[in-house]
Amino acid sequence: MKDNCKVKNIFLSLLQDENVRRELKSVYEFMKSDTPQEQFLPTRVTATPLVQIPDDYWKLKAENEKLQGELDQQKSAYDDLKEKYDNKLKDYQEEMGKYIDLENNYNSLKKEYDNFFAQARQAFCSYQELVKDNENLKAYFHQADDLEAFICNASQSAILAPLWQMMAKAVTRQDNETRILQALQTIFDCCLVLVNNAREINEHYERLNTSIGDEQDTRTQIFHDGPAQGVVQQVLLQGYRNKYKDNIEKKSLVILG
Repeated sequence: MKDNCKVKNIFLSLLQDENVRRELKSVYEFMKSDTPQEQFLPTRVTATPLVQIPDDYWKLKAENEKLQGELDQQKSAYDDLKEKYDNKLKDYQEEMGKYIDLENNYNSLKKEYDNFFAQARQAFCSYQELVKDNENLKAYFHQADDLEAFICNASQSAILAPLWQMMAKAVTRQDNETRILQALQTIFDCCLVLVNNAREINEHYERLNTSIGDEQDTRTQIFHDGPAQGVVQQVLLQGYRNKYKDNIEKKSLVILG
C-alpha cells in the first residue's frame, strides 16, 4: 500500500510537467483515431547491388574456364618437354665427357706414337750409317732397307744380345770408337722399346742401374781390366735384365778400384 502511494505521487508530479501532459495527450488522440497503424511501420528497403553483373558474365566465365584448361594442358606439355630436354642435356654432357676422355687418350697415344717413331727414325738412320761397314749388323736386321722392315726386325728379342755384344766390343777397343758406340746405343735402346711393346709381359726387358760407388757384385757386373774387387769406379756399359723373370741377360761392364 505504501508502494502504491509512492507510485501515485510520482505520476502526479509528472503530470504537473507541461511537456509530459502534451505527450500523453498526443498518444491519447492517436489511440482514438482510425488511422491504420501500418503506415507508421518502417518502409522495407530494397538493397541495390554494388556491382552490376554484365549480361555476358556466364559466357565469359565459361570461356575463361576453357582457356584455363588449355593453359594447364600447355603447361603440362611444357613440363614434359622440359623433362625430355633435361634428360637429353644430361646424356649430351655424359657423351661429351666420354668424348673428352677419348680425345685426351688419343692425344696421349699420338704423343707416344710420335715420340716412338721419332726414336725409330733416329735409330734407323744410325743403322743405315753403320750397316755400310758392318755385315753382321746387316744380317741381324735381315737386310732391312726401309723403316718398316727395320722396325719389324728390331721387335725381335733375339736381336738384343748380339747388339749388346757389339756395344761391348766398341767400348773396350783401345781406339774407343765413340761414334759407333753412340749409334749402337741408339739402336739398342729403340730395340728395347720395340721388344717390350711386341712381347708378352713376362719378356719385359730393362737396363740395369749400376752406379759409380756400388759394391762389387758378380751377379750383375763384369769386371774389365784392373782389380776384381773394390767398388765401381767406372760404368762402361749398362747390362739389361728380364724384369719379370728377374734374369740378368747381360751384366754391366764396369771397372773396379
